[in-house]
Amino acid sequence: MQFITATLPGTRAHLYSSMMLIFVIVVFQNSLSAQNKLEDLKGSTSIMGQLWGLEVLGVHLNHNINHSVSINVGVGVLLDAHLGTNIYLSDRTKKKTSFYIGTQIGFINELGWLLTTGETQPVVYLPIGFEYISQKGFTIQVDAGPNFVKNEWIQLNAAPFLFSVKLGHIFRKKS
Repeated sequence: MQFITATLPGTRAHLYSSMMLIFVIVVFQNSLSAQNKLEDLKGSTSIMGQLWGLEVLGVHLNHNINHSVSINVGVGVLLDAHLGTNIYLSDRTKKKTSFYIGTQIGFINELGWLLTTGETQPVVYLPIGFEYISQKGFTIQVDAGPNFVKNEWIQLNAAPFLFSVKLGHIFRKKS
């Protein structure tokens, strides 16, 4: 049986580092201080726990470029990961709720007897979702959509249709 190694193959390690570097650059070009106005979503960042979706169980970061576009990155407990974007369909400066469409490009690992088999495949998930942001910063996102995979492994994140639930907090940028 194959045991899990402590190092990632070079290409996956490079992909994960590149995804995180891009996200960190975008996030830290703006301050992450909290503010309680819905109007000031530009430059704000949410950190959420994610259940289901491409990572099955993981952490999801969502950075708002402006009130209608955000970029996101997620990493799961089995080192599944994605990089994506959301486009919000309603005016997020006037409401606590919004619908969005998104694109997430990621890599998932096949589950085996000892967690992962070492097999990895690229995926494209196209969610349609709903977001709620409270005045104090609690945020929830629920989405569902087609998941394009080469091999339909017998696991949640390799299914042709996915959904995810994310719960967390938004850190608003000060004006």
